[in-house]
Amino acid sequence: MEGQTIAEEQAFLPVDVDGERVTISGIIDLLHITPDRIEIVDHKTDLDQHAESEYRKQLSVYYHIVSELYPDRTVTAEIFYTFDGKRVKIEPLDKGEIQDLVRQYR
Repeated sequence: MEGQTIAEEQAFLPVDVDGERVTISGIIDLLHITPDRIEIVDHKTDLDQHAESEYRKQLSVYYHIVSELYPDRTVTAEIFYTFDGKRVKIEPLDKGEIQDLVRQYR
């Protein structure tokens, strides 16, 4: 695999919700960085894809963090299911949807 790979990178996304700043954090399993694109890969050991909608929230946060750090590159996010080797590309939530989720869980 050409490019640079970074494993277990800490990530922080500050979001403003109703006048209050909230920081969402997580650890990105793998970043694959090339001169024109960045792939975010999150490993899951689940035996099926039942929690994919929840994982979409997690990867959406990572997507926005990486997109802000590398505005000149195409960023993609995907889940890698280790039980069968399947890769599933995730369409990230927009920042407004993330703000709504934070508002819901505060």
